[in-house]
Amino acid sequence: MSGSEVLPVAGMPVERASMLGNFARRQHNRLHFLDMLLGTIGLGKTAKVVFGKKAMGMAEVPLRLEHPDLNFPIDCTDKDVGTFNEVLFQRVWEYSGGNGRELNGLAVVDAGASEGTSTTYLASRYPDSTIFAIEPNGRNYDYLEKNARPYGSRVHTVKAALAAEAGSIGLVNEEALTFGAHNCYLYSNDFFRVGHPNVFAPAITPSGIIDLVGRGNRVGIFKADIEGAEIGFFRSQAAKPLLDLVDVLMIETHDQWHPGCSLAVERAASASGLKSYSQEGHTTIYTRLAD
Repeated sequence: MSGSEVLPVAGMPVERASMLGNFARRQHNRLHFLDMLLGTIGLGKTAKVVFGKKAMGMAEVPLRLEHPDLNFPIDCTDKDVGTFNEVLFQRVWEYSGGNGRELNGLAVVDAGASEGTSTTYLASRYPDSTIFAIEPNGRNYDYLEKNARPYGSRVHTVKAALAAEAGSIGLVNEEALTFGAHNCYLYSNDFFRVGHPNVFAPAITPSGIIDLVGRGNRVGIFKADIEGAEIGFFRSQAAKPLLDLVDVLMIETHDQWHPGCSLAVERAASASGLKSYSQEGHTTIYTRLAD
């Protein structure tokens, strides 16, 4: 039986049982989200979120979040708390290997920077590095710019989507259709498969990223959470000159939308001498540094 299949209750029509199953899943998801909020931002801010949504009818509740591993607080909304939790509690973008090789001072690329939690975490963790934060979603990018300002010239923000070729990239909110999320975008040129996008962003290519960090400079960390775009980006031979400059690749793959994402990344990483270091869920870290 598949995870989405619902067994009918004795004497109850299948449609009714399915409706009850969907209701139960929604309630479970709400409780899970509430539990995550409590564990991440505490009772006071969670109450603010619940009150804002229930009593005020707010679609997004503004928040200012602090953490000991961030040099400055970040501004976001309740929609971003999951990302905050992943970055600072689950530590999905933390690399602690390298046998003493110092990444601090090398360029860091944050592709799919969202509202800026991962960017500001990396800027705080590597105080001598310049961070290049890339994000195509307009709503996210506005928060990213705001959260990057306290770090001054050390953080450069770019409103663009990663792609193997130059041009405009359609952003399709496919996850919203499935899960009700608002800021998780799938990049696609395949309009017939996912529907015609209503948001476009300029593409930034592997060569464009090399120009961004400066020709001849190494990339200490290349972090990528690009919501399905990785399959086209890493399948292309154009990615190899960039990956040849990277010491640590940290990436979340999205095979649930584009089967083959993980394989494309694995092959591209291997071709550039990057070996798998660790894997947690959908996030894999590759490195060329000695353990």
